[in-house]
Amino acid sequence: MLAAITNGLGLEGAYIQMLREIKGEDGEEARLGIATFWGSHSERSLKDDELRHSLGVEIGSRDLDSDDIPSLVTLLVCCQGLFTVDKNASTF
Repeated sequence: MLAAITNGLGLEGAYIQMLREIKGEDGEEARLGIATFWGSHSERSLKDDELRHSLGVEIGSRDLDSDDIPSLVTLLVCCQGLFTVDKNASTF
C-alpha cells in the first residue's frame, strides 16, 4: 500500500487499488479478503479469534465447523497487507 501512496494515488487511491487486488484473487481468497475488510468496520476492534470465527460461519448453518475457521496467516495473506494484528491486544 505504501508504494501506491508514494506513486501519487493518495490514501483513498491506495485503498481502492488494494481492494481491486483482493477482488482479483482466486475465489476463496477473494471472499475472505473482502469479508475481512467488511468485518474490520465493526463498532470496536475485533480480537483476531472473533474475526476468524465470524468468517468461519457458513450461512444457513447452525453449527461452527472448526475446519471452516481461517487461520490468521491466511487472513493476512488474503488481505495483501491491508491489515495487521496488534499482538499485544490480539486485535485485527
